[in-house]
Amino acid sequence: CSWDGGDCKDFYRKPVPVDGYPDCIVHYPEYIGDNFCDDYPPYNTEACSWDGGDCKESDRKPVDGYPDCKVHYPEVISDNYCHDWPPYNTEVCGLDGGDCRRP
Repeated sequence: CSWDGGDCKDFYRKPVPVDGYPDCIVHYPEYIGDNFCDDYPPYNTEACSWDGGDCKESDRKPVDGYPDCKVHYPEVISDNYCHDWPPYNTEVCGLDGGDCRRP
C-alpha cells in the first residue's frame, strides 16, 4: 500500500498471537470471541478454539441441493464468489456450489 500514501496500512496488519490461545496467530485478534462466527481460517480453527467459541458446530445449517453440506452461512454457497476454504470449498458442498474450480 505504500504507493497510495499508506491509506490501507491498517488493512494488512501483522499477524499476532491471541491472548489465551497460544497457537492462534491472526491479523485481527479482536475477531476472536466477538459473538460473530468468522467462518474461515485461521479464525475458525482448532488453534483459535473455533473463533473463540463463536463458530459452534451446532449452528451449522444444511445447504439446499447438498445433503451432506452444513455451513454457518448457507447463503454464500453459489453466490458467484469462491469461498476457497473449508467447509465451503469441499466436495460435499459442491466446491462452494460451483463457485470454485478444481485445482
